[in-house]
Amino acid sequence: MLSLEQCQDLFEKAMIADEEGRAAEFEKDMTKAAAGGAALLKQQTKAKAETCDLEETKEFLGQCYFELGTFYMEQGDSSEDEVSARNINQARRYFSRALESDISAAFYKSALLSLSELYAARHEHEQDIELCLDYVRKLTEKYNPLTPLQNDVLDALAQAYGSLNRQAEAEEIYKRIVSICRENFGAECERTKEAEEDLQEFMQNKEALVCSCLSPDRGERRE
Repeated sequence: MLSLEQCQDLFEKAMIADEEGRAAEFEKDMTKAAAGGAALLKQQTKAKAETCDLEETKEFLGQCYFELGTFYMEQGDSSEDEVSARNINQARRYFSRALESDISAAFYKSALLSLSELYAARHEHEQDIELCLDYVRKLTEKYNPLTPLQNDVLDALAQAYGSLNRQAEAEEIYKRIVSICRENFGAECERTKEAEEDLQEFMQNKEALVCSCLSPDRGERRE
């Protein structure tokens, strides 16, 4: 079994390969690093290892899954249809693994936003909404309903609502972001002003958000 240090070495090799455009080597080494990290985490959990050791392995594994998900999503964008579908499924698989609660919180939001982007690109807007709502619910339960940590996911949620022509719900989300910014940063803060501008832009261009996967009447999904 590989040690965490050996897994980290494989991770670094993979990242160098990625920077140099050697996709096959990145895929091979990052997959090995993730498999090694998963095996190590399983052993540590069984042996009831120190919490700090478990958390370090979880964070490492979450990063491996996030990097693999990103790799396959990018490959899916540039592949032929059949290969693209396989790559997108791989991306979905790895992002979902990164979102598992027992892996790592460090890459949770990044993986979630990437998976949301993937859902949007694949016209899977209902799954996108469900994903974002679940995260917002968990985050507000952990902190409070006005935590600004949810804002970027709320933005993704508003876009998903808009894609399905659920503009009243999208509008409420944009207004919610403005309220959160005002409460946490004040009315004059740049983040608040940006949120207000996003709301105004939405109000002026609601139809621009509606996805092409809807029928021309903007009310029903195309078959």
